[in-house]
Amino acid sequence: MTRTYYRAVEQWPVTRDDFLSDEAKGRRPRREQIENPVLYTGVSVFAGPFAIAVRRERFPAFPRHTVALSIPEGAPVRVEKTLGRGHHTVIGDADLLMSYVVGLVE
Repeated sequence: MTRTYYRAVEQWPVTRDDFLSDEAKGRRPRREQIENPVLYTGVSVFAGPFAIAVRRERFPAFPRHTVALSIPEGAPVRVEKTLGRGHHTVIGDADLLMSYVVGLVE
């Protein structure tokens, strides 16, 4: 069984950089990332594309594309429920996460 999640990205087609955590990018952790390190070591995904559309309306600088990731059962990644409704954080290798992209949603 696969799990499908959605990620906001800046470009299509996606690149490895779209799946690097803030930690992997060498960025300083923000306050919420210090309080919950999973947010620093993983990347944000959502249970459905609607959650991304809502955020895009509220935050004009939010990435403009949405891609679907199909993560197979037993994949060597960790998915944790984080932040608000429908938000999750995926921790795993950026190349592997990129390989799970099944298409552009919007």
